[in-house]
Amino acid sequence: MKFLRISRNIILALKFFTIAGLLISSVTILFYPEAIHSYKWTGFSMVPENENLLKEHEGIDLQFKPDPSIETYLVIERTEVRMDGILPNMRIGMWAFLAGLCVTMYFILFQVDRMIQSVQKGNPFNHQNVKGIYFLAALLACFPMLERFFRVWQKHWIQTHFEMEGISFVNESSDLIPWLIPVILLVTIGKMLEMGRELKQEQDLTI
Repeated sequence: MKFLRISRNIILALKFFTIAGLLISSVTILFYPEAIHSYKWTGFSMVPENENLLKEHEGIDLQFKPDPSIETYLVIERTEVRMDGILPNMRIGMWAFLAGLCVTMYFILFQVDRMIQSVQKGNPFNHQNVKGIYFLAALLACFPMLERFFRVWQKHWIQTHFEMEGISFVNESSDLIPWLIPVILLVTIGKMLEMGRELKQEQDLTI
């Protein structure tokens, strides 16, 4: 029980930090965008077709194409990509992505917290836990697809808004194994809870 109490305290702390992080990040992105000077684009790399450009200049700056007066650049350094500056029309998109990520994380923590409480009360084999386990497994299974969709959107947005002549994308394959193992584990636990629930119901009827 001490382990469960410590685990629940950790979950509660993570829920608090998730909400606090969302609030602080929302204020920063929506009201103080100048506080964000640069951030890295993840999920892909870019390289110049002329490899000597990076060796000679140690980096390439790609200017924002629709409006060159906006001081926002895409910087390529050894295939790593980051954006210096933030575009006004990107603030809502960044906030929506961050909010969705935080809400998803909070919901996962909420489900785990509810399961821990049911174990503390001595009733782990209930229908809510079974549904929660399967839902978390489905949610994790969707993450690789959402990640791939986000990468495609990133590439399309960059190709549309920056001058890409002489620049090639380096495709990076999604690693499914880190997602597949937790999904299989959660489904197995869900089946065990379902079997335990059926056995408990039979035992209660027998008594």
